[in-house]
Amino acid sequence: MSLQRTLEDARCYPTAEELNRLVGPDDPTLPPPLLIAELGSFAYDTVRQRIPRLIRDVVANNAFPSFIARRILAIEQEITGRHPVRPLTEDAPDRALWDWAWIPHQGKSWFELPWYFAEAYLHRRILEATGYFQPGPWQGFDPYVVIKRAHYTEAGGAIAQFALAYESLVGLDNADALTALLHYNLWSNRADLSYRAVAARAKGMPDIAHERQNLLIDDAPRVVATLSSGRFRRVDIIADNAGLELLYDLALADALIRRAGLHEVTFHLKAQPFYISDAMVADVYEALEFLAGAESTAVHALAADVQDYIAVGRMRLLDHWFWTSPLCYPALWPSLRQELGQADLVVLKGDLNYRRLVGDRHWPCTARLSEVAAYFPAPFLILRTMKAEVILGLTPERVNQLFEEDPNWMVNGQRGLIQLVEPQKQTEGK
Repeated sequence: MSLQRTLEDARCYPTAEELNRLVGPDDPTLPPPLLIAELGSFAYDTVRQRIPRLIRDVVANNAFPSFIARRILAIEQEITGRHPVRPLTEDAPDRALWDWAWIPHQGKSWFELPWYFAEAYLHRRILEATGYFQPGPWQGFDPYVVIKRAHYTEAGGAIAQFALAYESLVGLDNADALTALLHYNLWSNRADLSYRAVAARAKGMPDIAHERQNLLIDDAPRVVATLSSGRFRRVDIIADNAGLELLYDLALADALIRRAGLHEVTFHLKAQPFYISDAMVADVYEALEFLAGAESTAVHALAADVQDYIAVGRMRLLDHWFWTSPLCYPALWPSLRQELGQADLVVLKGDLNYRRLVGDRHWPCTARLSEVAAYFPAPFLILRTMKAEVILGLTPERVNQLFEEDPNWMVNGQRGLIQLVEPQKQTEGK
């Protein structure tokens, strides 16, 4: 949805009553959520160190007037001073949604919040501070656009890195090209601009052979065989980051249409700025401009093909309020559930989509993802580098081995997943 529609049509957001009916009471049989209060956890470190730095970067990278800069920095003071988390104060179409999510945490400090709510609410508070929803010169301004754009324009940036890898696909047969793109797409997920230590690992062209040792689950052969079977007409991609990762998303979507014969690829993108580098519809068009201006003939042709697919409706760019909401995926909004259910396969990109898929909870590593995500309306593919302390589908022996090899294996972005999942309800019905 455009910003104008977001501002004019408040009915696209749910009421508190609708949210209560959808979410219902807490289920005591579920594992506890990931909490920031867990000392030594990545969530605790995120709020103690990474988020204050992020807030200061937003101010430093934008020419905001002093009153906006003060409002943004006040969020940092609220967090580091362990003051109670305040509610939104602006009149905005999503106010009821965020008030509903904030009420259970009234009086708590940021260090007492569930991890996902804290991160999502932070980015909504930054939009409030910048006047994103309010009439005036800063309405609709992306406070992260400078950071995202630098990913393309810096020396040896995303376009140069992408061109090197993409040109290596020229001349490959369809199956080999799809296999390589799955791996490139996965490892480009390291280029998360909110996590600079991991983003630095995404530099250069991924060495697929070397990186195979870092795959905890590798269903790439099964995925390529399935996509090449001719049975699929539509694949949906729930996107993650703009920049290098989005370039590989577009390349994968092009290959699904051109090499695997799909009729349609649908992108699900953020409706407003979120998590610094999360991709919106505007970011797709900006990425296409950079691709079209590349010196590489192959990359230039890719941009033209993608633009044609968008023009004729074979590649759709959708956004929805849910993707930037405080809700996890077990509470998929009904219209969105219906939309995803029309896909033959849904690709979930990145760490946060995985966390929201499993409710951002402390599931045992041995739990079965197909059972935990049995609610999901379609088969899905996980492309994720590990940047959070939650993973399902491993054996106890494998988990012990990983901790012996690398105590930080869950959060340092070194390891990843290419995991094809058919939720239990789907497989039982066949």
